[in-house]
Amino acid sequence: MVDLDRLLSMPFDDLSADHISALLALQVLEGRRLEYKSKLINDVLHDIAAMANTYGGLVLIGITDKHSRPGQADGAAETTREKLVNMCVDRFEPPFVPAINPFHVAGRSIVVVRLAPTAFHPPVVVHGPVHVRPAP
Repeated sequence: MVDLDRLLSMPFDDLSADHISALLALQVLEGRRLEYKSKLINDVLHDIAAMANTYGGLVLIGITDKHSRPGQADGAAETTREKLVNMCVDRFEPPFVPAINPFHVAGRSIVVVRLAPTAFHPPVVVHGPVHVRPAP
């Protein structure tokens, strides 16, 4: 059994593909601390900033979103991690790079972004506005 709180508090180096597989198998709904993205698109920075500024969370890139539940594992491109790191450095104020790691899940590469459940100070900003996740 996997617990989202445990995945957010454990050392990032201890996070494994088995943890991600278990999370997907449980069909955990997207929410204030979990987001699924089919591919790397610009709005992922808003989700990362919002999680960094509020409750922390996980963003899984390479997983389609089906009614807020994880859908098919399409996988992320080989260059996703490198591109995301560059996007974070170039577009966040102050420059900030969260924990990012690719994992092989169901034969596909899934890029996992983890933000510890503590807010960053000063807030992480993407081109002006401060993004936050809604309160529970």
